[in-house]
Amino acid sequence: VARVALSGRRGAVHVRLTVARAVVAAFPQPFREGRRCPVVAALVTQGVNEAQTLANSIIGDTRLQETINRRGLDLITAYYDKWRSFFRGRDVESPPSPAAAAVAAAAATAE
Repeated sequence: VARVALSGRRGAVHVRLTVARAVVAAFPQPFREGRRCPVVAALVTQGVNEAQTLANSIIGDTRLQETINRRGLDLITAYYDKWRSFFRGRDVESPPSPAAAAVAAAAATAE
Protein backbone atom coordinates (compact mmCIF):
# COMPACT_ATOMS: atom_id res chain seq x y z
CA VAL A 1 0.00 0.00 0.00
CA ALA A 2 1.32 3.40 -0.93
CA ARG A 3 0.28 6.98 -0.22
CA VAL A 4 0.63 9.63 -2.88
CA ALA A 5 0.78 13.39 -2.30
CA LEU A 6 0.97 15.94 -5.11
CA SER A 7 2.20 19.52 -4.91
CA GLY A 8 3.77 22.14 -7.15
CA ARG A 9 2.36 23.83 -10.23
CA ARG A 10 1.85 23.15 -13.92
CA GLY A 11 5.17 22.16 -15.43
CA ALA A 12 6.74 21.44 -12.03
CA VAL A 13 4.63 18.86 -10.23
CA HIS A 14 6.10 17.13 -7.20
CA VAL A 15 4.96 13.62 -6.34
CA ARG A 16 5.65 12.26 -2.86
CA LEU A 17 5.23 8.51 -2.71
CA THR A 18 5.16 6.87 0.72
CA VAL A 19 5.63 3.09 0.67
CA ALA A 20 6.27 0.32 3.18
CA ARG A 21 9.77 -0.07 4.63
CA ALA A 22 10.10 -3.46 2.92
CA VAL A 23 9.64 -1.76 -0.46
CA VAL A 24 12.13 0.98 0.37
CA ALA A 25 14.67 -1.67 1.40
CA ALA A 26 14.69 -2.93 -2.21
CA PHE A 27 15.52 0.54 -3.62
CA PRO A 28 19.09 1.44 -4.66
CA GLN A 29 20.98 3.20 -1.85
CA PRO A 30 20.62 6.79 -3.14
CA PHE A 31 16.83 6.43 -3.20
CA ARG A 32 16.73 4.84 0.25
CA GLU A 33 18.44 8.03 1.43
CA GLY A 34 15.74 10.24 -0.10
CA ARG A 35 17.23 11.11 -3.47
CA ARG A 36 14.67 12.57 -5.85
CA CYS A 37 13.99 11.10 -9.26
CA PRO A 38 12.10 12.38 -12.28
CA VAL A 39 8.63 11.03 -13.04
CA VAL A 40 7.32 10.71 -16.59
CA ALA A 41 3.55 10.98 -16.94
CA ALA A 42 1.80 9.62 -20.01
CA LEU A 43 -1.91 9.90 -20.73
CA VAL A 44 -3.83 7.07 -22.37
CA THR A 45 -7.57 6.73 -22.73
CA GLN A 46 -9.62 3.57 -22.38
CA GLY A 47 -8.32 0.42 -23.95
CA VAL A 48 -9.50 -1.30 -27.08
CA ASN A 49 -11.67 -4.39 -26.72
CA GLU A 50 -14.96 -5.66 -28.13
CA ALA A 51 -17.10 -3.43 -25.86
CA GLN A 52 -15.07 -0.36 -26.78
CA THR A 53 -15.23 -1.28 -30.48
CA LEU A 54 -19.02 -1.46 -30.25
CA ALA A 55 -19.22 1.88 -28.41
CA ASN A 56 -16.94 3.49 -31.01
CA SER A 57 -19.08 2.18 -33.86
CA ILE A 58 -22.15 3.81 -32.30
CA ILE A 59 -20.45 7.09 -31.43
CA GLY A 60 -18.35 7.20 -34.59
CA ASP A 61 -15.27 9.40 -34.45
CA THR A 62 -12.36 7.92 -32.47
CA ARG A 63 -9.57 10.13 -33.82
CA LEU A 64 -9.05 12.04 -30.56
CA GLN A 65 -8.81 8.81 -28.53
CA GLU A 66 -6.39 7.32 -31.06
CA THR A 67 -4.26 10.50 -31.02
CA ILE A 68 -4.10 10.55 -27.21
CA ASN A 69 -3.23 6.86 -27.06
CA ARG A 70 -0.56 7.18 -29.79
CA ARG A 71 1.11 10.13 -28.04
CA GLY A 72 0.97 8.32 -24.69
CA LEU A 73 2.46 5.16 -26.19
CA ASP A 74 5.16 7.18 -27.97
CA LEU A 75 6.10 8.86 -24.67
CA ILE A 76 6.16 5.55 -22.78
CA THR A 77 8.20 3.91 -25.55
CA ALA A 78 10.74 6.76 -25.56
CA TYR A 79 11.07 6.48 -21.78
CA TYR A 80 11.46 2.70 -22.03
CA ASP A 81 14.18 3.06 -24.68
CA LYS A 82 16.01 5.57 -22.48
CA TRP A 83 15.68 3.23 -19.48
CA ARG A 84 17.01 0.23 -21.44
CA SER A 85 19.91 2.29 -22.74
CA PHE A 86 20.78 3.38 -19.18
CA PHE A 87 20.71 -0.18 -17.84
CA ARG A 88 22.32 -1.87 -20.86
CA GLY A 89 25.20 -4.06 -19.70
CA ARG A 90 24.07 -4.06 -16.07
CA ASP A 91 22.59 -7.00 -14.25
CA VAL A 92 18.97 -5.82 -14.64
CA GLU A 93 16.26 -7.75 -16.45
CA SER A 94 14.39 -5.63 -18.99
CA PRO A 95 10.60 -5.80 -19.01
CA PRO A 96 8.90 -6.24 -22.39
CA SER A 97 8.60 -3.11 -24.52
CA PRO A 98 5.44 -1.02 -23.97
CA ALA A 99 4.17 -1.91 -27.44
CA ALA A 100 4.67 -5.64 -26.80
CA ALA A 101 2.99 -5.33 -23.40
CA ALA A 102 0.03 -3.50 -24.98
CA VAL A 103 -0.36 -6.19 -27.63
CA ALA A 104 -0.15 -8.95 -24.99
CA ALA A 105 -2.74 -7.18 -22.82
CA ALA A 106 -5.08 -6.75 -25.80
CA ALA A 107 -4.69 -10.43 -26.71
CA ALA A 108 -5.40 -11.52 -23.12
CA THR A 109 -8.55 -9.35 -23.05
CA ALA A 110 -9.78 -10.82 -26.32
CA GLU A 111 -9.56 -14.41 -24.99
